[in-house]
Parts: sequence; structure tokens; C-alpha cells
Amino acid sequence: MASISPFRFLRAGTLLSFGAAALLSIGGGCGGDSGKPSGGSASPPPAAETVPAESAAPSATEEPVASTEATEEKKEEPAPKASNTATGGTGTLTGVVTLAGDWSPLAPLFTKGDETVKDAAVCSAGDVPDNSIVVNTEAGNGVANVFVYMSKVPKGVEVPAPSEEPVVMDQKGCLFFPRALVVQKGQTILVKSDDAVPHNVHTFPTLSAPFNSICPPNERDGLKLAYEGAEREPISVKCDIHPWMQAWHLPLDHPYAAVTDAEGKFTIENVPAGDLTFRVWHEKVGFVEKSLAVSVKSDETNEISISIGADKLAGLPALPQAVAQK
Repeated sequence: MASISPFRFLRAGTLLSFGAAALLSIGGGCGGDSGKPSGGSASPPPAAETVPAESAAPSATEEPVASTEATEEKKEEPAPKASNTATGGTGTLTGVVTLAGDWSPLAPLFTKGDETVKDAAVCSAGDVPDNSIVVNTEAGNGVANVFVYMSKVPKGVEVPAPSEEPVVMDQKGCLFFPRALVVQKGQTILVKSDDAVPHNVHTFPTLSAPFNSICPPNERDGLKLAYEGAEREPISVKCDIHPWMQAWHLPLDHPYAAVTDAEGKFTIENVPAGDLTFRVWHEKVGFVEKSLAVSVKSDETNEISISIGADKLAGLPALPQAVAQK
């Protein structure tokens, strides 16, 4: 399940572009399973420098560097290492995840007016989309619902306490919103519903007690859900009444994480400056990057770009989608 993308290293202050494709590992869950695989300015901000987790050593047969100037330049701009080392201060990490290649939207799970669907008056009041892969072709093939998160906090960094402000997971049209959610362990999630039918919200964590509760129709106060443990990767959330409903939660022991938006963009603020290791995860792929080295400079906005090959996603077998019948 290795994941290495072709790279180029550019000077600090320019955007680093990943290769057109990344190795992907298959992941996913379905049907109530507990399986884990869902006007610019004239001077752009400096780009984050990134390298693969393991850099290949030069071959013994390689020619020596002919230019002293080139050697000196490499010494002046060493590549960041895949480690978690804080240098003091904080910066902002921003970027975009895009799909490289042609893309056609997935067919809906079922269409408006399908009377065979359970609770059809609510659940098939409109087309129900397949949101397992969401690509915005009008925004440079940005991929939504991709998790980008620090794998481990560097030593010496004081992690802020979880926010007392709860996050919300809603249910509308027999779908979970949002489909992908990051939360700090101990932080409250309010599980709400805008549907006139009951749902059963069922989580499948590995380091916390599962949450398995009926959510009443039109529940607007919200059932309280909190995770006691931090997970290595996102965990599945299902509705046992309407088994096509799918979400993914990522409880962490720090706040240095984000999920890509409808344009494939993300921003993580107040990231410890230094050479850091991040993970990139998508529900149909698993780990896009398991150990992505990112150099964050203090008091700067650091940019990265991650590309996923469309052929990799297209080559995955279709996951069965259960549709509850009347």
C-alpha cells in the first residue's frame, strides 16, 4: 500500500506540484458494515516544500556534480525530511486536491420518485446522489471530502484543548451532511435531522465506544456524540434503517486537520512551524499519502498541491449500495 508521487523541488516561494498520479490503496464500507475502507495578488504566498517519506540515495555509479555552484545551491536549500520537528511559531497550510484526467459524474444511487425505496416520500423526494467520489469539473477537477491531517504532533508543541463549540452532523433527504468530518477527541458532535422519518446513527470506531442510537424525526436539538480516543484513519458512520447513508468521522488528539471543500481546497491554521508529516485519505482510496513531508514556515501561508490519477479511481470495483425496500 505504498504511495509515492513524482515530484519536483522548486525554490521556496513557488508552488510545489505533485505528479499527475498517486498510488492509491482501496478502502470503503457499505451496508452497515464496520469496515473502514465517505483576483489574485501580484505576489503569491510561498509554497510548502514537500518530499516523499524515503528519499532514494544516489547510486555509486552516478557522476559527481560538475558544478560547484549547483552543489552550493543544494546546501542553501536542503529538502525537508519526513519528520515531526517543530522550529517555533506557527503558519498556515493551504492547498488543493485535484483529479488528473477525464471524469464523469457517478450515477445517482436512485432517482426521484422511486417508490421501491424505504420511506420514499422523504428518501426519494429527489435524486439521491452517489457522493463516494465528488469531483468538481468546473473548479479544475477539485476532489471533495479528502482528509488532510498531521500524523503526529511534534515534541514540545502544546496542543490546544478541544473547542467547547460543538460541531454538527445533519441528516437531510436521507443523506448525512457533512459526509466527511474532522473532530478533536472529547469535542461534542450534535447529531441532528431535518427529515420527517427516524434514522439510526451507528458509528464504528476502533478506540472509542460505538454510538448506536435512533435519531427521531426532525430532531433539531441534536443528540450528543463524542469520541474518547483518537483514530489513525477515518471511521465509518452508517444508518441501519437506510443503509445507503454513509459518512466518515476522523477523531484526532489535535486540531491540525481539514477536509477538502467542494472545490478540493483546504486550509489548516495555526500549524506548528517545522518539518512535519501529514496523511491524505479518501474513502474510495484509503491512504493517498501515508507519510507526506511538508515544511511549514512560521508566519507564512504555505501551499501544497496533491493530484490523484482518474485512472486509479476508475479502476476500482464498484461498491454495492444497499437500498432498503418497503
